[in-house]
Amino acid sequence: MSTLNPKSFIRRLLPTAHRLLLIKKVIPLISKLKGKILVIGAGYWPTIDQFSKDTSVTFSDINTSYPQVSIYADAHDLPFKDKTFSGLLALEVFEHLCNPNIASEEIYRVLTNDGIAIISIPFMFRIHGNPHDFQRFTEDGIQFLFKKFRNVKVIEYGARIHVISDLITTAVSYLVFLRIINHFLSLISISSKDSPSGYFVILTK
Repeated sequence: MSTLNPKSFIRRLLPTAHRLLLIKKVIPLISKLKGKILVIGAGYWPTIDQFSKDTSVTFSDINTSYPQVSIYADAHDLPFKDKTFSGLLALEVFEHLCNPNIASEEIYRVLTNDGIAIISIPFMFRIHGNPHDFQRFTEDGIQFLFKKFRNVKVIEYGARIHVISDLITTAVSYLVFLRIINHFLSLISISSKDSPSGYFVILTK
């Protein structure tokens, strides 16, 4: 999800509006995941304490230097047998994939029947590396990307006010201090259908 430690003081004090909304909204969704769980692109976050006690979580990433990552896994070629996991989490991963269609097939393959995947994808957010940033998806694009799944629920989050804040405060370094207002903007629960900051996608196999 990020090469920067979200627990660092500066990241907690001056987060983007996008990140604050993401964290706020994903915590309740994580509780939907039960049993054996795979996290793709784990990075520094989420952490084990954000999952329920009755789960077994495997944290994977293409960078194994992160403290919690236990296994190298490329989303295009997951090193697991078919129907291994009852749940899967991939936060801010799909924009970094050169072939998201293959990754969609891989997620479908490693999920058990009736398994659930929770995915977040940015939309109106700045281009960012980690190490590459290939694309953005609309809701129609998301539905097509995951068309093999039995159910695809797309939830937009953030509105123009959140997007504008991120556009301004990520433009130049001396405006970063303005991100302090994002803590207040995160209390605004409105979202936009045509200009969201990002999407959550809940997939059921």
